[in-house]
Amino acid sequence: MVTPAFPAVAGDIIHVNEAPGPLMTGPGTITSTPTVGIHGCPEMPAPVVMSSSTSYNAQIGASGCAGTSWTVEFIETITVTASGDICQSFFMVTAVPPVTACATVQFAKSLPVAPEPGKFAGTVAPTGVSLGVFGGGSVAALSAAITAEGAVSAWLTVDGKFIGLFPAAPAFVNGTFNAMFAGGVPAGGLLLVMLNTTP
Repeated sequence: MVTPAFPAVAGDIIHVNEAPGPLMTGPGTITSTPTVGIHGCPEMPAPVVMSSSTSYNAQIGASGCAGTSWTVEFIETITVTASGDICQSFFMVTAVPPVTACATVQFAKSLPVAPEPGKFAGTVAPTGVSLGVFGGGSVAALSAAITAEGAVSAWLTVDGKFIGLFPAAPAFVNGTFNAMFAGGVPAGGLLLVMLNTTP
């Protein structure tokens, strides 16, 4: 929010992070067109126009903004890529120098938690059909994980086809699955396991 402290006339351009004022600095970019609000002035600046991923402008409407106590507020969504200071500037008329303000941001990357080898991520539904992600391991480890969940089978998609593993079934029932995953069942988010649990 900025209080320019001088009147604005119709057609004045509010520059945020763009010439002739300083550009935005710091580890971030604006991810969508900001929304604008105004207080003490009868007309919203419009439209808000992005001129780059870090700068934009808006034009004061036909009524202008009288007095020195009106304020303009831009609400931004910023994607931050590292910790540091993000500095932004506000500039409107050449007679008044630009105003720059900085804020310190802390960056923390959120990564999905991989399931433990031989286990499913989280817990699966106790009945019916559920989706789970297996942490990788041998077919025997997957069989044990299925049984530990109280399920009767698990199904993986290979080349668009479902291949099932039934821990309690005779060996010939699981022949295709065992042959396909003789080297073990891979781990990771790209491998979804569908559990068909007992009612």
